[in-house]
Amino acid sequence: MEIEKQIKELNNIISRQSSTTSGKDDINGLAIFEHFIPYELLSRIFCYLNSNELVVCHLVCKRWNELIKEYVWRKKAELISGQTFPFDEKINWVSYYLLCAKNAFNRNLLLSDKVVARDDNECDHGAFETIEFDKNENPPPINVMPFPEDLVVNDQIRCSISSPLSFSGAKKSFRIHLLKEGLTEKILNNIQPIIKVSVWFCCKLDGKEADFSCYTRLLGRPYPEDPDASAFVMRSAQFNKRLNNVDQKGKWFQCTFEFKNYGKGLRRIKFYQEASGEVIVGGASIRLVVPDLDENFDKTNC
Repeated sequence: MEIEKQIKELNNIISRQSSTTSGKDDINGLAIFEHFIPYELLSRIFCYLNSNELVVCHLVCKRWNELIKEYVWRKKAELISGQTFPFDEKINWVSYYLLCAKNAFNRNLLLSDKVVARDDNECDHGAFETIEFDKNENPPPINVMPFPEDLVVNDQIRCSISSPLSFSGAKKSFRIHLLKEGLTEKILNNIQPIIKVSVWFCCKLDGKEADFSCYTRLLGRPYPEDPDASAFVMRSAQFNKRLNNVDQKGKWFQCTFEFKNYGKGLRRIKFYQEASGEVIVGGASIRLVVPDLDENFDKTNC
């Protein structure tokens, strides 16, 4: 089915170009060293070029320029992100170029160097302490049950631990500016990627009673043309759990949020976590996924 759609798209491009060319121009851009290169093969070759090389190819001839803008950038964005983007004439090639250059999909946006992270604590000993160690370290520096595979990245485990000395709780917030991550207003408004949030947490086997809470907020602009307008909350989800039973100590728990069909205007995502007692938090992630066009329902869960 997908192959048939690709062939149909290429045939439409060929038909439009054929109607505006004649004579020698019929094979302009399709003949290399006197060998004819089919559209299908040429578009596949273009997908192997990096973003800067593909931009240069725009300048070779009119035929290449149209093929790359109307088809190749979207297919390249699909290959890089592992997602399938539905054809939308309102989304121009620049949006797909940015997705290729920055790859906003298929990665954890909380790990981006553009994310604004802040410890919202009244005193130093209330902050989360970050530790990183090898997954094969024995014994591990944290007295907990085996770590979930989701926490292992390049054979390393990275966690943050709240201080037991904190009376008001350790607090940390993250702000993701989606336009800085390579997304465009048209991608956000027309495709509305699914936003998947996940975080693992537990308390030590020898720890005392502890509490963990987190929330995610989707922030939009009521007037996109006014950069000074206050952001408003489009959607939000919150989770709270108290760890006070013997059978809960050292055991890992996972909290997930999923947002769909949240409407137009999304620009930022805020993620907030808070813990009192010795709570280990790891594997927090926010990822974007292209929605299935057959699904038209909204779902937020935890």
